Amino acid sequence: MSEVEKKSLDLLRKYPLCDSCLGRCFARLSYGLSNKERGKSIKISLMLSLDSEIKEHEIEELSELKDIMFNMGRVAEPWFKLYFPKEEFQGRACFICNDEVEPMKDDFERKSYEALQEDKISSYVLGVRLSDSMKSIEDNLVINESLKYYESIKHEIKREVGKRLAERGFPPDMENPQWEVVYDLGTRSIFKLKTTKKQLNFFNRLSRGVPISNWNSSYPDSLSIEMERKGRKIYYAVSERPDIRILTDYPLVTDEGPDVNVDGYHVKSSAKISRRDLSLIVSMRPKRRYRAMVYSDRPKEGWVRLYDKLYDVFIDANSPEEVRETLKDEQVLFIDLVGYKGKLRKVVDLYMRKENI
Repeated sequence: MSEVEKKSLDLLRKYPLCDSCLGRCFARLSYGLSNKERGKSIKISLMLSLDSEIKEHEIEELSELKDIMFNMGRVAEPWFKLYFPKEEFQGRACFICNDEVEPMKDDFERKSYEALQEDKISSYVLGVRLSDSMKSIEDNLVINESLKYYESIKHEIKREVGKRLAERGFPPDMENPQWEVVYDLGTRSIFKLKTTKKQLNFFNRLSRGVPISNWNSSYPDSLSIEMERKGRKIYYAVSERPDIRILTDYPLVTDEGPDVNVDGYHVKSSAKISRRDLSLIVSMRPKRRYRAMVYSDRPKEGWVRLYDKLYDVFIDANSPEEVRETLKDEQVLFIDLVGYKGKLRKVVDLYMRKENI
């Protein structure tokens, strides 16, 4: 199996996923496909691979495949009936969207089209507000499963509904919109907002235990809460667990305003950011560089000795979990994010150079 198939099989052992939500786990691969097409293709490819293993007698206990078949959804029902003809296929709702992603797109399209016509709005962009529960599901899934190619459900909905509205004569204005038409996934309602200018900032987290947002954390305070108290709103920040210090300059998109001081963070305002660059930043998943403090009797080449048996170990990884897996035989005391690379780094460096001109 390919790495995508192996990862998909691992996901489908644990979660029921509709075609769109499985495809969105790999949204940054195979450009040009919709997530629904991508997800269905992955499921079909998996069924071919697994059925081949069955027929080659490499899988002896067929009952082990039942949960995978159920979690694939109706596309796997004929395959299930082949091997379990006397049993009933068990339909399961998608773990992420509860089988609602396609009805939500249809509802958003209908309501936004009516609003654009009624209010004669020609310059707009679409927005989607996730419920707290869906934010938590997505964030935990991406972190726990190390989904480096994942795209949030709100980006998929915005993009596809925007295409439909463009075909109906209302193309979104991505450069200089006057309005934002926002769909609330929790209430299935839309509301219109006068657009605000977005600002790119850079931040460091100098203290452990102070999360960026508190909706997926047990901590009472967060960077977003403290900034809102001071009149600033966060629109986007790259996720990193609260116990990881961030010692490199990380992008933070807010509304425009002066620098603010928040305990545990250093936030520096940069410049107004274009919607195109904002879309690039939101869509990118950089390769991160972590520094792990390790206590070890068996230091390896390249480790930096700090004191006695304490060492700094620098590792390129997608997540702290990958770092701990790499160092699973060692005693890891702390992990810090110290750098990142790729296209996101280039965009950030461009804005940082503007600051110095």
